[in-house]
Amino acid sequence: MRLWNPLSSETPLHMLTGHKDAINAMCAIEVGSHVLLATGGADATIRLWDPVTGETVRTIHRSAEPVLKLCPLEVEGKSLLACTTGDAIQLWDAASGDAVLTLRGHSDDIGALCTLPVHGRTFLASGGLDHTVRLWDPARVQVTEAHAVHAVCVVSVDGNAVLT
Repeated sequence: MRLWNPLSSETPLHMLTGHKDAINAMCAIEVGSHVLLATGGADATIRLWDPVTGETVRTIHRSAEPVLKLCPLEVEGKSLLACTTGDAIQLWDAASGDAVLTLRGHSDDIGALCTLPVHGRTFLASGGLDHTVRLWDPARVQVTEAHAVHAVCVVSVDGNAVLT
């Protein structure tokens, strides 16, 4: 993967190498006072990168399933990475690389994942090929379900976060 300066496309700032297969997902995540780049690959790893130096900060080795989606979230003061693998969402502590929690409930692959801030708490919304959207509260491990939706996104409407 290459990091580019959007104002100058002449040469990349850094070439990030380390994944052994395709990169399927990426996101920025704040860990402590640093903003890192997280990538998830078909090689079943999550890599955290320092975008300033281009160096790998941490590699999280997971099960054999590829990472399909990545989403950063903060739960009770911890920077977590949510990743989808098939029909499950795994939560990882971005600072330590430790597994935190696996959320199960979809009966088919998860095709969409995003965070939803509500009154100072952060929820996860996942859309599955099982034609459901599930709203997860990672701090309390609860889920609610809505039907016949294939993608999720959060937008602001009159200053409120709304799940679409």
